[in-house]
Amino acid sequence: MKVRQAKDICTGIFPDGLVIFSLKTYCAHALNDSASLIWNFCKKSRAPEEIARFIGRKYTIDYSLALKDAEKFIGLLGKRGLLEKTMSHE
Repeated sequence: MKVRQAKDICTGIFPDGLVIFSLKTYCAHALNDSASLIWNFCKKSRAPEEIARFIGRKYTIDYSLALKDAEKFIGLLGKRGLLEKTMSHE
């Protein structure tokens, strides 16, 4: 399974991070710096393992911890309709 940013989203950059707004739910979500980096990485379709490698390299953390963080991020934003599942070849 891969995920990417959902289509009906607007973003705004603020000093404390990124705010993403869903045009479907009319809800805003504030992302801290690390979540913002992952969000921007997900402009293209990404597998959890790709996200984990990205997090691990960026923050010099163990892959297993990075994978847990990536899966948590995907779960939270997916539940809110901010990330969408894509086909493996996208």
